[in-house]
Amino acid sequence: PGRAATFAPPTPQERKRWSAAFALLLTEATEAGRAAPSEPVRTAFEALGFVVETLIVSQGDRVWGVFERPERRRGAGAYLVRPGPDATGWMASGNRSAVQRVVIMAPHPRADRGTELMAQRLFGLSRARALIQSTIHRRTPAPDGTDADPAHRTDTYFQAATEVLDARIRDQIFLQLHGFEVKRHGDLDPDTAVILSDGNPGGKSHPRYLAAAAALRARQRSGVVALWGTDTKRLGGT
Repeated sequence: PGRAATFAPPTPQERKRWSAAFALLLTEATEAGRAAPSEPVRTAFEALGFVVETLIVSQGDRVWGVFERPERRRGAGAYLVRPGPDATGWMASGNRSAVQRVVIMAPHPRADRGTELMAQRLFGLSRARALIQSTIHRRTPAPDGTDADPAHRTDTYFQAATEVLDARIRDQIFLQLHGFEVKRHGDLDPDTAVILSDGNPGGKSHPRYLAAAAALRARQRSGVVALWGTDTKRLGGT
């Protein structure tokens, strides 16, 4: 996102039409043998100012992308979907053709330095089903003067994609990447490079979160990975 970018949230009707198109795209992504999205999907997105492309990412994977048209950019986000059969879980699978139930999210490009590049690389190297990335700086003002930050707004295509994925794919993990400076948070170990949070401020942590935390900590030296609610009370992403 450039510094001169503008942001305009979609109307409720636009979000409804976009959600229907994205839901159909997800359905087609799991169909055996489909190399590209159908013409009805492309037409539906084009009517809203988006283009659908087929791309090749790391390891030769073919993925489908939904992007704003250059002449109609308004901070609507960028979306990648990996076609292929459902791996029926989010953990690693021995079947390289199966797609895991993981959604990678980058809501703060440029504002949280490098997070969009990390998200893109992680999506390319993994078998995650989708990547959702904002295409606007979080502080860009909307027409009413509020911030464009998609991590806090509910009237965006970013949120619409999240809701469609949440409704259509069960037992998945949403991995949303943010940035922080350890020196600003005195309760953290100086070696802390990762804070992992399930966003639950008071309840019992979900088993999938605990499993992910254990797997990540097993790969790092002590102090690198902090757990929100245990090691720190800040940056919980609630």
